[in-house]
Amino acid sequence: MSGSAEATQLPRIDFSGVDPSAPGSGIWPAVRAQVVDALATIGCFDARYPALAPELRAALFDGAVKPLFALPVDAKPCNNYGPEKPFPGYLGESQGLDGQESLAMVDAPKPEAVRAFADLMWPDGGGNPSFW
Repeated sequence: MSGSAEATQLPRIDFSGVDPSAPGSGIWPAVRAQVVDALATIGCFDARYPALAPELRAALFDGAVKPLFALPVDAKPCNNYGPEKPFPGYLGESQGLDGQESLAMVDAPKPEAVRAFADLMWPDGGGNPSFW
């Protein structure tokens, strides 16, 4: 292979001016546009939350993320968008990623998509309302 390959830089998005108690207000539309662009072009981003209060951090991670990744390993692959998508929905140890997992959600900015995802992942538990 000739030439040099440039490493892709993850977009760094600063959420520090976003008021989580007032979605859609203030700088949220501009930050949301950055998020959508990063997800559409690269598929991920580096989120910065310098002023995230411990209570909100706990609500986000302890109430949503931890229960999601605590689901049984055999439940997570049901989140599958098929081979036509660049990211199938779930990547985990079955793909050789020792100790790493990733779950994707199509149309994550849409509340109905988040609810459908929660219903898929927690079919017997009412979709885990703390997640959506």
